[in-house]
This record gives sequence, C-alpha cells and structure tokens, in this order.
Amino acid sequence: MAFVIWLFVVVAALAAALFIRVAYIGRAFSKLSTKALASFCFLLVGILCACAQPLGPGRNAYAVLMLLGLFCGLAGDIALAYQEVFPRRKEKYFLVGLSAFLLGHLFYISAFACQPQAGALWLGLAVLLFLALLCAQVFFKLELGRMRLPVYVYAGVISVMVGLACGAAVAGGALGWLVCIAGWLFAFSDGVLAILYFGRPKARWLTAANLGSYYLAQLLLALTIWLR
Repeated sequence: MAFVIWLFVVVAALAAALFIRVAYIGRAFSKLSTKALASFCFLLVGILCACAQPLGPGRNAYAVLMLLGLFCGLAGDIALAYQEVFPRRKEKYFLVGLSAFLLGHLFYISAFACQPQAGALWLGLAVLLFLALLCAQVFFKLELGRMRLPVYVYAGVISVMVGLACGAAVAGGALGWLVCIAGWLFAFSDGVLAILYFGRPKARWLTAANLGSYYLAQLLLALTIWLR
C-alpha cells in the first residue's frame, strides 16, 4: 500500500506541475480541467492514506475531517477556475470558492483540535498571524472593496487553523510538525493569492508561488492521515 500511496503522490505532483504550466499559457477550459485533475489527485492521496491502515476511534474521526477538508479544497478550486470560464460571474464564483475553502479550514481546525496542543499557545499565534495579515494588506496596498468582510473572516479562520497547527507541532511528534508546515504553506499561498486578486502590479512568478505552495500544503495534509 505504501508504494501505491507514494506513486499517487508523484502523480499528484506531476498533475500540479502540469496545471501550473497551463495556468500561464492555457485557455479557460484547459485551466479548469487540469486544475480539477490536480485537485482530485490530492483528494485521492487522502483517500488512499485513509485506507492504508485500520481505523480506530480517534483516527477515524481525524481521517473523515481531513477528507472533508480536502474535498472542500477540490470544490473551491473548481469554483475559482470557473471565474475564467464565466467572467461575468467572477465575483459570484470567487465567493463560492472562498466559502468552500473556509468550510474546508473549519474541518481542518476540527481535526487539529483533536491533536495534543501546547496549551493556549495556538491562540496567541493565531492572533499574531491575523494582525500580520492585516499589516500585509496595508503594506501591499490591497484593494479589497466589497470583498473586505469575507476576506477578513477567511483570514481569521486560516489564522486559527495555522495557530492550532503550530500548537500541535510544539506539543511534539512528526505528525504535528507536518501539520504545522502544511498550515504555513497554506497561509503563504492564500497571502499570495490575495496579492494576485487585489494587488497591483502582479509579478508573473506569484502564480507559481501561489499554486506550488497550495498543492504542496494539500498533499502534506493528505499524508497526515497516513501518519495519524
């Protein structure tokens, strides 16, 4: 089973690389199809990891929550890709995608909350990260407009997710550190995405940075199901 999991990790990495390439040169439908493929791959890796070992009471809950989070990531990715397919409904699909990711982070938060935590350290880290994101908005001169409230709510949720991930890492264990790395990659990816959506000017390398860190984060989170 381990061979199959690592094989599909490689497949997922190649699918993500293909989409990153298409994101620069492809048309709307090619971007949608390759993005859906890349995102389905990290969900498939999560499913394989859940099937790799017998599930106990604690591991069963963790696996279900993580798979739900990965599925929400897939749904959010498809919704965001539809923005280019139907540009007149761009704001609608952005909100749908943002909502899907927010729900996914709530599933991740529930899963991480079940991990051993280093006291209330996670809460302090979450507050610091949220304040850092607010400062980054000013520094990069992001123009959020009507999206200000949804983006702030999302930033608060992801800050809690990263805080819990860090708390799990400090509490000890390889699983905690893997969760922590994935959480920070997610935060970095979403920060770059905010610059791409609401900032100017936009450097070409930002797209690769956003997508590369995002798919790596989702793959690492999928693998934590195997380690749980």
